[in-house]
Amino acid sequence: MKRLATFMLISSVSCSALAGAWVETREAYNTASELHEVILRAGYHFDQGAGVMLTNAYNVGKWDELKHSYNEIEGWYPLFKPTDKLTFQPGGLINDNRDGSGGAVYLDTNYTFAPWFNLTFRYRYNHNNYKTPDFNGEMDKNDTHELANYWNFKVTDAFSYTSNRIFSSGQMIITVKMAKTITGRLPINLATRLTRTGGHIWNCNGWTDGMTITRSNTVFG
Repeated sequence: MKRLATFMLISSVSCSALAGAWVETREAYNTASELHEVILRAGYHFDQGAGVMLTNAYNVGKWDELKHSYNEIEGWYPLFKPTDKLTFQPGGLINDNRDGSGGAVYLDTNYTFAPWFNLTFRYRYNHNNYKTPDFNGEMDKNDTHELANYWNFKVTDAFSYTSNRIFSSGQMIITVKMAKTITGRLPINLATRLTRTGGHIWNCNGWTDGMTITRSNTVFG
């Protein structure tokens, strides 16, 4: 079975609900490819639940090289909340990398069933302003539609579990994410999150899989 490096970046679904500014550093290591990625991120959460996030990512390879991966700016807003359990939240992002620029828009529908469990469904449309080879070997912008669901479980205050399935044009991605968060208050508001993500991806070449281990350090203002 082939193995594929998968760096999973979960956007507003996993962001903290604390209002105010924050900065984050994230290192991801993929066990299949033995590659590293370093992410520098800053954002701001508003009281009503909206947010904006700036991301700058670097591909470190095997720690013997440093290449810029991509820049991204993302924003989201809880547009409609008919009940205290149901929320409709649109969002969007623009990015650029060595190949060109692109962006995406999405709509999240989140329902809180219990204090320890909530479910999010997401529709996302991805657009590229540049062409890359598609599954048939032809150059195409490869715009895609995605349907995803996030099963979010809060086991304890320091441990959470997320099961994530993404159905995209031409592929299906199934990931399981387990995160442990350790939060400190002195001398700064610091949250350290250790995440292990296992990916199982289907495309026209068959199934591929890999695992990514991530450590994130977030400082809240």
